[in-house]
Amino acid sequence: MTETTSDEPKHREYAALLAALEKDCERVPFLLRESFALYRVYGIQPGSFLRAVIRNNLYEAVILADPQSRECLWHIVQMVHWYDGHN
Repeated sequence: MTETTSDEPKHREYAALLAALEKDCERVPFLLRESFALYRVYGIQPGSFLRAVIRNNLYEAVILADPQSRECLWHIVQMVHWYDGHN
């Protein structure tokens, strides 16, 4: 199956965002950076923890966070603040 050229700008946007997140948000676990990039570019809903962070629901984010995400919550919030176009 071949991809249409209309998909190419989205793919480039995704690759560029993922590269920027890797550079600027290295302390955020890769899977969260990837999930956030998929959400921003393609509208694919992230997991419940990252959705809570995006919605600015601190209580829910803390309750849903796994130990690694809880440990770097500050960096995750910072990533969302810097890169979420809705803020």
